[in-house]
Amino acid sequence: MLPDISPPYISRIIEGVSDVFYKENVAFFCYITYNSKDFERSFTNSVLGKQFDGLIVFPSLHGTYSERILEDIS
Repeated sequence: MLPDISPPYISRIIEGVSDVFYKENVAFFCYITYNSKDFERSFTNSVLGKQFDGLIVFPSLHGTYSERILEDIS
């Protein structure tokens, strides 16, 4: 979950993660929140109860990643 993909370093991180996961035959999904609290909440609510092996979270400008949300996802 990323707030924004416009900074060049973000795209390099995504490429690196994607390359590693591809080599390991692991599916990789990227969700962009556009620094929106509503998008962040929507995504975190949608992944609750889903089966996945991990989650990479980049904090947004709004700092909406509360302990409760992270606990709910884990």
